[in-house]
Amino acid sequence: MIGDVKRPKEIERNTDLLHTHDVELKENMKKSRNIEFTIIPAIISIVLLLLTFLDWPYGYYTFLKFIITGTVIYYAYYLYTKAKWQGFWFWELIVTGILFNPIIPVYLGDKTVWGVIDIIVAIFFVSLIMKFKKK
Repeated sequence: MIGDVKRPKEIERNTDLLHTHDVELKENMKKSRNIEFTIIPAIISIVLLLLTFLDWPYGYYTFLKFIITGTVIYYAYYLYTKAKWQGFWFWELIVTGILFNPIIPVYLGDKTVWGVIDIIVAIFFVSLIMKFKKK
């Protein structure tokens, strides 16, 4: 905060210390609260989702759930705070987060079902990048 505060010898009352018209927020303080859109989490998630078609141990899929959930939280927070838009994209991220959450796993069957879901989520991340990437 930047303000015009009087020295103790000049103070007559407690209310003289700070007036609302004397205070302004620094620009970099405003910017530090904002989150910027970056495509790196989505690209990492897309690559990891496409790698599920190889034969991996079960630990890889648990790791994948953590990465996808983190990516979903990042973009949902971005849409909620910065974009101020909670349309289809926000709610699709919430559904994806619930589906891939590592705390309460969702069991949908064999690897074939999850393969289709992985492709759909990878396409969703590609379209999310194309929609919100700054030009």
